[in-house]
Amino acid sequence: LGSILLQRAATSWVLGKRFSDINIERTRTYNKPYVNAKDSRLPQWNYNVSHHGDWVVLASEPFHAVGTDLVDVGDRP
Repeated sequence: LGSILLQRAATSWVLGKRFSDINIERTRTYNKPYVNAKDSRLPQWNYNVSHHGDWVVLASEPFHAVGTDLVDVGDRP
């Protein structure tokens, strides 16, 4: 739930859109999320989200593909 809310909040803030106007889609190749906002100044605002345990991270880039990975090292034995 935290991941979904973070994606919508970041998208809403960057694009100045309401949650209900945000269309999150996924790429066919890598299943990465992006916002398809054809009427926006950032037509395919790209971001990536990762979560592990209680942590969630979101990285974004307006014009290029971006990726992130998160591991909570506190879970190691």
